[in-house]
Amino acid sequence: MTWIVTKDGKEKGDKYECAYNGDGKVPLLCSACAFVGLAIALVMEHIYMLIAVSKSPPSLHDWDHDSSSVKSLICLAGFFYTTTW
Repeated sequence: MTWIVTKDGKEKGDKYECAYNGDGKVPLLCSACAFVGLAIALVMEHIYMLIAVSKSPPSLHDWDHDSSSVKSLICLAGFFYTTTW
């Protein structure tokens, strides 16, 4: 990025404009790589959590689905899932 001095015939003084010397391929490539890396990390985290839950003792799976604490936990999990995306 560089600043270019332009002359305006109507006004006295110099006017500065910002000019980019590239076409934006490098920032686009970097952001695309960061997005793909984040997506891969998110998938790996979900796979890890699924494996950890599937190998956990069965006592964790025997929740009372009608209790208020379980319902609030489910609502919080849904809230955090939607807000992070």
